[in-house]
Amino acid sequence: HKNKQTNLKKPCCCSDTIMPKRRLTLHTHKIESVYRIQLKGINCLDTFDYYIWLRILLYTSGDIELNPGPVNVSLDSLNSDSLLNDSEIIRNNFSIVHYNVQSALQKLDILESELSNFDVISFSETWFNTNIKNSDISINNFRLPFRKDRENDTHGGVAVYVKNNIPCLRRPELEILNAESVWIEIRLKNKRLLVGTFYRPPNSDQSVLSNIERSIDLAMDTGIHDIIILGDFNLDMLKIASNRNISNICQQYNLHQIINEPTHFTESSSSLIDIALVSNPESVLLSGVGDPFLGQEIRYHCPIFVVFKFKKGQTASFKRQIWKYQEGDYESLKHKFLDTDWDDFNNDDMDTYACNVTNHILNLSKECIPNKIVNIRQSDPPWMHNELRKLMRQRKRAYDKAKHTHNPQHWQKYKSLRNETTNMLRSSKREYFEKMASKLNNNNTTSRDWWKILKSFIKTSDIPPLKDIKRNLC
Repeated sequence: HKNKQTNLKKPCCCSDTIMPKRRLTLHTHKIESVYRIQLKGINCLDTFDYYIWLRILLYTSGDIELNPGPVNVSLDSLNSDSLLNDSEIIRNNFSIVHYNVQSALQKLDILESELSNFDVISFSETWFNTNIKNSDISINNFRLPFRKDRENDTHGGVAVYVKNNIPCLRRPELEILNAESVWIEIRLKNKRLLVGTFYRPPNSDQSVLSNIERSIDLAMDTGIHDIIILGDFNLDMLKIASNRNISNICQQYNLHQIINEPTHFTESSSSLIDIALVSNPESVLLSGVGDPFLGQEIRYHCPIFVVFKFKKGQTASFKRQIWKYQEGDYESLKHKFLDTDWDDFNNDDMDTYACNVTNHILNLSKECIPNKIVNIRQSDPPWMHNELRKLMRQRKRAYDKAKHTHNPQHWQKYKSLRNETTNMLRSSKREYFEKMASKLNNNNTTSRDWWKILKSFIKTSDIPPLKDIKRNLC
């Protein structure tokens, strides 16, 4: 009880051990004890006073939480690590990210490297058109994009990428003709999800918002309980008038808007126009706003992300030993083999005999051929490496610091690291493709390796899933 006066019984044989008047003050998050204890004769305390004394020590230690709850994930710490790109929470749970990219074609290499660990990537203002093929804008380890381009215009448009290992299909019957949107149905084990991506142009009339509501209404009629809606609505949630429009949609369809900080910045203002609506907020593990890693200096958007409690099939990483054969000292290796007494490995058990010989060959090879153990992350683009990941984390920590302090020097450091990261990323990608091209031109490359390398360049065709064909025929 708060501010309760407690008189404890004195020990019989040492009146100076504990002061007779004590007060224990309890607060919501902090416990303070105002006791003066002289440790002269703890053994003299009777059982009651002894346990009271132990409780006092526990309370004052600062390590005891009176009302422990679930462990909360720190958004700041995750953002400083990266845009959750290297986070365990992203690798273990189903996740979605949305970004208004304002022309995706020239930025796709950066977007692929930064967002490849998310399961669903949705873009608004893609600026794609009918002259751009899906194979030209594909992302490694993702299906070809589901897109809706703006007709007779080089602006606007939305596109959605889904990882190869996640079953999905497009739901075109939910997409209203005059609304820029893409609906995807996703299946995670026995769970079905609907993911809708929208773009509402600025200064649109009320009919555009009405079409968006009609599209959401159709999605609600599907009977799928978990519905996620993302996009740039160009309605500032920080202003009362525009907030009311989104709030009306949320109240009408029992949706919840879970992004609560600005996502769009100009020379003199900030606004919250990129939003995420969910039908089941209890399923959300984490949501927030990431750092704007694209090189937009004045007017720019920030990506928004949502991580759900739904588990997913993981693409396991593994360790592999890499040999640098071109740097090997084969003359020394030859002499080591000649000096080996192979009879020393003889054994009556054939398996043991083979194991002894194999281990000896490997040990000699390690001495003469440079090698190292690397961690292979199958979900990462092939040109990603540890130095690039390290620089990305430094950039994101610099952004968090600049955002917190608003110091011009901190902003300048962030922009410098952002440009350095972009240059290293594109240089690494260029070197990777040059290396692959040189292998194709090498006369010593076997036909099997040649086709394997060529397959990494060739993208799959735009053949729709069989389920989509069946739906269209019906």
